[in-house]
Amino acid sequence: MSAPKGNQYWKLAIKRPGQPAKFTKAEDMQVKIDEYFQSAITETETGQLFRPTMTGLARTLNMTREALYLYGKRDEFFNTVTQARAIVEEALEAHLYGTAVTGVIFNLKNNFKWKDKTEVENTNLTGLESKYLKDLQDRLNVGCSESE
Repeated sequence: MSAPKGNQYWKLAIKRPGQPAKFTKAEDMQVKIDEYFQSAITETETGQLFRPTMTGLARTLNMTREALYLYGKRDEFFNTVTQARAIVEEALEAHLYGTAVTGVIFNLKNNFKWKDKTEVENTNLTGLESKYLKDLQDRLNVGCSESE
């Protein structure tokens, strides 16, 4: 069954559901970001310990971490969000020199794509591989002794 003639339902599909954007200009977002990091200076001067986080930054901007991440993918907000993320990452990285850094490491891995690097050397050679390597080594040794 086809749609009634002259319907306009297709226009509804163009409208995007959800909340309107909280920020339309990067400058407006930057003002709120500056407020967040300025509060770090104020709290530090009062003796309270402050470590910036992505969640704290997102909360200041009245959005979720995921929404902040999506803003960072938009061209007009890319530099603003990238710089804010770099400040948070730098603060977390500086905290690595203290004690009890497990939470900091977790944060850096999950929010900033840090990774543990593990190198594995396989010393469990099968008999066939071992024979092949010995044969190859013997050939190389024969070639070396002939040229000398």
